Amino acid sequence: MFADCFVGRGAVDWLVEREGLSRAESVALGQRLVDQGVIHHVLDEHHFRDGHFFYRFHGAERRQSVTPRGLAHL
Repeated sequence: MFADCFVGRGAVDWLVEREGLSRAESVALGQRLVDQGVIHHVLDEHHFRDGHFFYRFHGAERRQSVTPRGLAHL
């Protein structure tokens, strides 16, 4: 549905597994990334949540909208 996205629950799972954080710590880290403008909910409707909510890194929209023809204008 959304290109270049990830789900909040998947990010939390990854942080718990790879970084040894608790789920609460992972959600807090995700929210800090939202607050700092690194990531955002795809529709800018939610804070960071441990659930089936789609997020993406800022700038992903621009990368997605660039076509080979559009590259000449960069």
